[in-house]
Amino acid sequence: HINYTLLHGVRHGDEDYLHKDFSPDRLISCVSRRNASSGAFSGRVTGFLRTNPDFIRDFDLIYACGNSDMIYELFSFARTKGFSREQLKAEIYF
Repeated sequence: HINYTLLHGVRHGDEDYLHKDFSPDRLISCVSRRNASSGAFSGRVTGFLRTNPDFIRDFDLIYACGNSDMIYELFSFARTKGFSREQLKAEIYF
């Protein structure tokens, strides 16, 4: 059993296609251009982490996919929380 939480960042709530595929206790949607009916968090993934700075403390590994600027910001934040370089994995795809 893998202990994980997926932070899924999208611009608009209707892009949150993953919400039906994951248990609500395993998925946190971050909607940067929020409308009234979508997303668990109004803002970017990195904004969620700044708002909830202790969120990642119980995890052993961070795997980030997406925009390189977001990944650099996320990894910089994680390093301030004690994550080593070996605990940070990335796939930059745009």
